[in-house]
Amino acid sequence: MSQETSCHTPGCGCHAARPARPQPFTVGPGFVLKCLGVVALIALIAYVFLPLRWLIGKETELTKGLRQARFIYMTLNIYASDNVGEYPQLPAGAGEGNANLVYQQLVPHYLTGYKETFHREGSAWTPQPVGALQSAPGELAAGENHYAYVTGLSRKSDRRLPLVADGFREDQPGVYSATPGERGYLPEGKAVFVRVDGSGSIQPVNEEGRIIGSEGDLFAPAPGWLSESQRVLNPAK
Repeated sequence: MSQETSCHTPGCGCHAARPARPQPFTVGPGFVLKCLGVVALIALIAYVFLPLRWLIGKETELTKGLRQARFIYMTLNIYASDNVGEYPQLPAGAGEGNANLVYQQLVPHYLTGYKETFHREGSAWTPQPVGALQSAPGELAAGENHYAYVTGLSRKSDRRLPLVADGFREDQPGVYSATPGERGYLPEGKAVFVRVDGSGSIQPVNEEGRIIGSEGDLFAPAPGWLSESQRVLNPAK
């Protein structure tokens, strides 16, 4: 019988352990269930998140509109600080006038970058993109302003009165349109406005296209909420 001989050569590796054979990959029922669970979780997240994302996207336009209206309000107050607390009014001889003639007094001394400030994407009052506006520098032309304005107000006026708001129906300032594509139509069914005290709101309009607050119709002409000297001016058309 032959005897096992041992090698005494240093580093020859005769007695090194042989590598283990790789085990074949097998898919058990537990693994399949885990994969199905992950897929179901992803589907659930998509089902919940995507509609929420869509709703947030719609609200973003409203939030942007409120931010713009508040910025206009702050600029009006800077103007008032230089004019004994009076907000700008229609120039003499302007007749019925429009909100552009009032806001024009803020440009460019009180307000730069104004074309973006008064423009509202998706509004029939501002149908062209900002980059396509061709008016001269310092001019707020028709089609470049979305926001309505209430005349006859100052810092001493009732602080609950509205000052700046989304543009209304072309033929009826103070009332919004229910017809898509018309001036004064609100796709979200909600309007943005800022009061004399600076508080801004996003509020649903009723079936008649009016904003109803605790005081009643906020933009009702005299003898309603507004007085004879306080008129709602739409943007220039």
